[in-house]
Amino acid sequence: MGMDMNMGMGMDMSSDSVAFVDTNSSIARSYWYIIAAVLGFTALLRVVQITETRTRLRLAKLRAVEHPTQPQNALAQALATGSAIVREIAGPKYHINNRWVSWLSPPSLGRSLIVVIYMAVILYMLLWHSITFDAYYYEKVAFRAAWVSVTQVPFVYLLASKASLIGLLSGSSHERINWLHRWVSRTLLATVTVHGGFFYAEWYKADLVEVELQMMTMVKYGIGAWSILAWTFLTSLTPIRSFSYELFVLQHIAAAAVFLWLLWMH
Repeated sequence: MGMDMNMGMGMDMSSDSVAFVDTNSSIARSYWYIIAAVLGFTALLRVVQITETRTRLRLAKLRAVEHPTQPQNALAQALATGSAIVREIAGPKYHINNRWVSWLSPPSLGRSLIVVIYMAVILYMLLWHSITFDAYYYEKVAFRAAWVSVTQVPFVYLLASKASLIGLLSGSSHERINWLHRWVSRTLLATVTVHGGFFYAEWYKADLVEVELQMMTMVKYGIGAWSILAWTFLTSLTPIRSFSYELFVLQHIAAAAVFLWLLWMH
């Protein structure tokens, strides 16, 4: 999505622009370092929980202790306490008691916190050292948004998979993490909108919109990719999705395939 800094309005490859490319690349890698760290921590917790469960079952079978379900050491106690606290925090949920707009009810508190943290990280990556208010202001933000957008794409598809590494490491089924797929996709739509919007703003100020559309074929593919994302967002809203779920699934799969092709061409 416009990774070459020679594209767009022709930013010269000065030492500053080269450094900006390196910064964008580093931020894109950092995104996956964070994802890997979170998944690694989740997998570690799962291993500890499985080990603790097997230990309790063995103690119950041997009748070695009177209450095998009680934590037997400080680590088990800390894990049990932490799990209880997380469950209490994550549980509350506000529900809109109106059948016409109940689908607008926000996620549970725990899920909402995850979404807010994720969006905050993306916003930080989007803004860090990209706001300079110089001649390349629009391009720098647009290119940064491109990097931040593209690096999220594999995560969106991993979350959508029925059987994925994420589900394996976290011990969660596709149904339990599908909500995260929707919110990451919405965040992707937002960053792609920033990417295209800032380029359009620059072209509009320079009266080059028609020129860019005629000369830069990649722009048309980019608009197409954004349109697919917007379409999947609209059709995934509960009232539309529930109208015909089978049709939703078919068009969603088709849209996902077309999006990848458009992204590649862009």
